[in-house]
Amino acid sequence: MLTPPIGHAEIRQELHGQWLAGRLHHAFLLTGPRGCGKATLARYFCGQLLTYGTKAPEDPNAPVSARVETQMHAGSHPDMVEVGLTRIREEDEDARVIKIEHVRTHVARLFGHKGERNAMRACLIDPVEKMNISASNALLKMLEEPPENTIFFLISQQYGAVLPTIRSRCRRLQLQGLQPEEARQVVGTFMQEDEEVHPLLAQLQPGDAGRMTGQGGSLALKLIGDVYAGREDPMDMSADATKYLKSLQEDKSLERVAVFFEVLILFLHHHMREAVAVSQHELAGRLANMLEGLAKRQRDMSALNFDRRRVATLVLQEIRHDL
Repeated sequence: MLTPPIGHAEIRQELHGQWLAGRLHHAFLLTGPRGCGKATLARYFCGQLLTYGTKAPEDPNAPVSARVETQMHAGSHPDMVEVGLTRIREEDEDARVIKIEHVRTHVARLFGHKGERNAMRACLIDPVEKMNISASNALLKMLEEPPENTIFFLISQQYGAVLPTIRSRCRRLQLQGLQPEEARQVVGTFMQEDEEVHPLLAQLQPGDAGRMTGQGGSLALKLIGDVYAGREDPMDMSADATKYLKSLQEDKSLERVAVFFEVLILFLHHHMREAVAVSQHELAGRLANMLEGLAKRQRDMSALNFDRRRVATLVLQEIRHDL
């Protein structure tokens, strides 16, 4: 359900003020920490634009109509285009970049018809830095000659990786990370009643917490913690641990194994800080050494196509015997 985003009040007020004044810029580049709600904010504002058109409501929290929300969710709204790696991977699990055919197939259709009177059109691309050079050049041409009453929202986690020519044609909106209480409030809205978020993940920005939990992050942290505490033996895994490790090998997108390494790094950093705080310098040193070796192990796994389940098991064995 599209509800008013939590946090980022100043950014939302700026967008609404431009809309009320009839001076919306044709392209916005939303930047900020990963998982802080950039796409969520943009998607909600797109819903408002599609609902009210050029006649902006006085209330910045004016609701998105049920019809518009349903069409946006289905990707069928004639005046809304969303291009993102997440959606692309629903059709192509191996996709790593946004290609020119994705731009031509989706974004270009905004040029193919004239919207209704007083209607607004919207395009959301996430993340824009994942567009290859051909796709970026195609987008640049659209930004140079934008369709009437069409607003582009480009999401970026790496501002420096966005082509300077694209940056120069956008108004940048720099979002800050949510405050801890705001983050907890957001996390609570997208978790199911029977789902649990690991305490370490709950400290992250909501988007990261949700993404990692959805890719088995809480399961990975529980397994890593059990091995670290001696409750789980990597040489004789429980049924739940074996099932999780098997899922790493079966995941063609590699997102699940990437999350395994992300949460492992998070876990090691957390315990290294704890060790330093209580002057356990030897343990802190061992944790630091393991952190240094993880990056190389992950690179080798990707480059040499190592067995992902085997690599994860070896890492767990190191945790059990070296820490």
